[in-house]
Amino acid sequence: SYSYLAELLDPEELSELMNRYYASVFEPVVRHGGLVSDVVGDSMMALWVARPDDPWNGTQACLAALEISACTEEFSNISVCAPLQTRIGLSGGQMVLGHLGAASHFEYRAVGDAVNSASRIEGLNKALGTRILATRAVAMRTKGMLFRPMGIFLLPGKTQPLEVFELVCPLDAATLEQKRFCALFAEGLRQFSSEQWPEAEEIFQRCLEEVGRDGPSLFYQALCRKHRELPPEDWNGVVTIHSK
Repeated sequence: SYSYLAELLDPEELSELMNRYYASVFEPVVRHGGLVSDVVGDSMMALWVARPDDPWNGTQACLAALEISACTEEFSNISVCAPLQTRIGLSGGQMVLGHLGAASHFEYRAVGDAVNSASRIEGLNKALGTRILATRAVAMRTKGMLFRPMGIFLLPGKTQPLEVFELVCPLDAATLEQKRFCALFAEGLRQFSSEQWPEAEEIFQRCLEEVGRDGPSLFYQALCRKHRELPPEDWNGVVTIHSK
């Protein structure tokens, strides 16, 4: 992480490392028509803005996200320091671009629920052990991508639950095994939402047997065991995450 590297490296070394890291992150964004709007610490926000004559879809953002994930994984493998865990959140919707601040300090940035949602699901990656998560708004408006449903979550700072999906790969590059695995996991989610805890737990175990370690399967398997011991009241299928 950035804080760990800040302790490990002197300021000049950290600056050089982060510049090389951001070079690997920025390039896919720009090449796929995005705009880097904000950088704080080891976090970056990129925007894909729609025009009135060109309705927005998430294809380019998804392609950039997949390339960023691949590039940063390679970057971490060749780094002499601890790997930088790059997690990505993709969200779509209306936002406002403008200057924020007061007195002598202003910043130009995007503001809106879509921005907040992207930040929240980026953090959800840590709980699920995933790399790229997207909201339903992105998944439903993006063609040619394989998404795995992750469920419905009430995230910190949100008043309304979000349906979340994992971006897996371009559809034309997906193997039959990947498609079958996503379908099996989706069936596990359906059983989970229907309060069929033993059946859901069994399906998530099958998922683990098929691919080895899988963060979302482990996450839901643990929840199934918890709900079997203490069934939730007023169950509505929404998983509440209490910490960022």
